[in-house]
Amino acid sequence: MLTLAFDTATEMCTVALGRGDDVLAAVDVHSPRAHLRRLFPLAEQVLALSGRAQAEIEAIAVGIGPGSLTGVRIGVTAARTLAQALGVPCIGLPTLDVVAHAFSRTGATVCVVVDASRKEVYAAMYECSGSAPNRLTEIRAMAPGALADLLADRGEEKILIAGDGLVSYREALIEPLGARAQVASRLAWYPRAGHLVTLAALQSSAVASGFEHVRPIYTRLSDAEEAEKAPR
Repeated sequence: MLTLAFDTATEMCTVALGRGDDVLAAVDVHSPRAHLRRLFPLAEQVLALSGRAQAEIEAIAVGIGPGSLTGVRIGVTAARTLAQALGVPCIGLPTLDVVAHAFSRTGATVCVVVDASRKEVYAAMYECSGSAPNRLTEIRAMAPGALADLLADRGEEKILIAGDGLVSYREALIEPLGARAQVASRLAWYPRAGHLVTLAALQSSAVASGFEHVRPIYTRLSDAEEAEKAPR
């Protein structure tokens, strides 16, 4: 299926068009707090670069977080709206899975860490020895120090760490691991929609494709929601 894919859960606004491993066009723009303004123009740019028309799109794929709560909402809302308007399937996949897919077939044990603000990261572990990453743990929000302790308890295996959580917490994450820690290239810290195209093709049969079933992964409430629930 010709799939338009995008992810806005991190500071990277990434959009791609393709079928399976054949990515026809992709644009990745570092645009913190500008996803709402940039997403649709980037989608139009990707269509123009590929020489395809919107009417040819056969599926929408979106990164559903966790990450920036506002960014996740923008991406999921846009995906559901486009899928409904075009009458095509909508496939939602965790943003951390998309980051991990960059390391498929490397044989590495990968920990993806995405900045969760509030001095926390979203994290999950993956085995990357096949065509798609195999998630070994639930996606959780935790303090970088707590995550580092969990990683240090995993015996002697080397662990490749990737994700924008490294921007703020690199030392806290790798110091307890010592020589067991491997840090991915900074180019691989962010989700790429080209990987999302491929991952969606591999997993589309196992993922609910009705737009109404695609929902964000938050793992926790926003600041405003927590304030509203707090006792007064």
